[in-house]
Order: sequence, then C-alpha cells, then structure tokens
Amino acid sequence: MLQQWVFRMDRRARPGVLCGEPDPQAWGYYVFYDIHPFTRPWKDQTTIEMDKPYFETGPFEDGEPGQRSYEFHWTLSDMINPLLGAGLILRQMAETPAEDARFWQDASYRPGTDERLLDWHQNPRAGLPVWLTIAAQKPAQPGPG
Repeated sequence: MLQQWVFRMDRRARPGVLCGEPDPQAWGYYVFYDIHPFTRPWKDQTTIEMDKPYFETGPFEDGEPGQRSYEFHWTLSDMINPLLGAGLILRQMAETPAEDARFWQDASYRPGTDERLLDWHQNPRAGLPVWLTIAAQKPAQPGPG
C-alpha cells in the first residue's frame, strides 16, 4: 500500500481491512514499504533546503489540467499510530538509504550514473533514510475455553 495514496490513514488499519473478517483466533501480518516521510520536506536538489514543513501533510495537487492527482505526505506517526490503534503489534521497522544513484536522478528505473549522489558529503540528503518498511502483526486471541 502506498501511503501517499491513502486519504484517511485512520481507516487504513481497521482490523477487517488488514486481516480479513474479524476472527478472534486468527492472526496475520501487515507489511508496507514506502518512501520514508523524512524525504518529503526537502527541495529536489543536492543541498538541504526545506521545501515545506514535515508536518504539512497535504493534500498536494499534481499533474496537468484534466489529469490532476493528489498525494499526501504522511508523518511517521500518521503511518504507525493507526496500526497500533487497531491492536496490531509493531514487530519490525527498517529505515534504509537509497542503494542506487537513480533515486536522486529523476527517479528513473535505469541504473544511476552519478555515484557521488550516494555520498552524503556530496549530497547531504543521502545521509537521511529514503525507504521505510514496517511489519505489524495481529495477535491471535485465545479461543473459548
């Protein structure tokens, strides 16, 4: 699930949505991988300059007239708290850097050509996490007994 496409984060983590029909003895996992929220407030350049406050989540409008799209730039707590509120247990969270310079070069699917962009001395944003992975679990409840 791409978090910027989710309009109501509080509805994303309802137990029926995450793990199927409520069954007190069932358990399951919810895993997502997305752009780390810390990448969103910066201008698209190699220096670090704020483009917007981290806490300004949107909606942000993009696209040409007639082809508008909207995205949200959720904070880390916007992503995790609905999971915890739905009774899920946070099992693991990973924050990882870009592994290829292409992330900083037009987000292309082709390999990057400027490896200096992965060096935080050359590109200070490379010193911040780029990807966020979260794994949460719906705990099984003891059956009637």
